[in-house]
Amino acid sequence: MLETTEATVRFKKVPIETVKQLLQTNKVESAIGHEATAKYLSELLSIPISANRISIKLQPGGKLIIFQLKGGRISGELTYELIKNMPYEFWLVEVLA
Repeated sequence: MLETTEATVRFKKVPIETVKQLLQTNKVESAIGHEATAKYLSELLSIPISANRISIKLQPGGKLIIFQLKGGRISGELTYELIKNMPYEFWLVEVLA
């Protein structure tokens, strides 16, 4: 996850409006691993988001947005219907140094 062996990382819970603004004003690459999640986020954020199962490595100054589904562990396939009925939150992660 980090390109360095030591870093200070800040996690901040952010509202959906902040996420939309960040996605509209920054160059971003999706690291969403599931098609159903990408579809739901595309509709939720009104921005096309593709499924792109990749590993990422952040450097100092790097940022990422986490979409976290809340609730218990899911047994079976993660479907669009399941995702849209689950509570969620967004987190902004910044590598400070």
